[in-house]
Amino acid sequence: MSSLTPLSNKANYTLQILEALCLSLQFNLASEIYLFTSTKPRFPDPLTVIEKINQLPLVTQFFADFPQDARVADIANAQMLVSTLGAVHALSNPLDAWQSIKGIFAFFGNRKGQLTPRLNEYIFKAIAATCAPGVAATVKEHVLQRSKQVKKGIRAQGGKKQFDGFGRAELALFVGTNTVKFQSLAEVNPLSVALNAAALDSHVQTYRIHRRNTTDMERGAKTMLTEMVNPTDDE
Repeated sequence: MSSLTPLSNKANYTLQILEALCLSLQFNLASEIYLFTSTKPRFPDPLTVIEKINQLPLVTQFFADFPQDARVADIANAQMLVSTLGAVHALSNPLDAWQSIKGIFAFFGNRKGQLTPRLNEYIFKAIAATCAPGVAATVKEHVLQRSKQVKKGIRAQGGKKQFDGFGRAELALFVGTNTVKFQSLAEVNPLSVALNAAALDSHVQTYRIHRRNTTDMERGAKTMLTEMVNPTDDE
């Protein structure tokens, strides 16, 4: 019995590390989706849906790295997959009736409405690719249940409909404490700065002055090199 204890402890420790990585991954993916879909372009967005997906490098890499052969043959081994895909599904699909209505007008440029069907396609393809046929349907059902749980938790937080508050509660439960504190660098300055005409003109003029001064200094340096470093002897 004593010889089995270290192996058991090692297995539990490995599982805890994987669970921590899973939670971290969910934070990163959900944050990237939220920051992108919550941004409202000031002009008609000319990007195609594929180009929009490419604006989500973490999400793109996550789905690109999925193995193409079935490896999950037991639903008990799919819990982390279910947890992560469920979080992505929740953030990429409408969280309330208003978001559903806006999604109907996705052709006007609503980013979330345009991303929803493509991300759902990626999620379900990932399930089919990584799970054996006998468990794929069950995994999909659990992913949709997890998505509902995440949506409900996000709505209960109030305020901005993002994963952060719900994720912190899950993280606190995992760590075994009442609260957790951390700072995501992606959220230090999450929004673009809107400039009026006067502010924009000021920035343009500042750039032009800087560019003119840089050009003048470059021209002066070339002249100095020509006259002093490589002088031409007078006859």
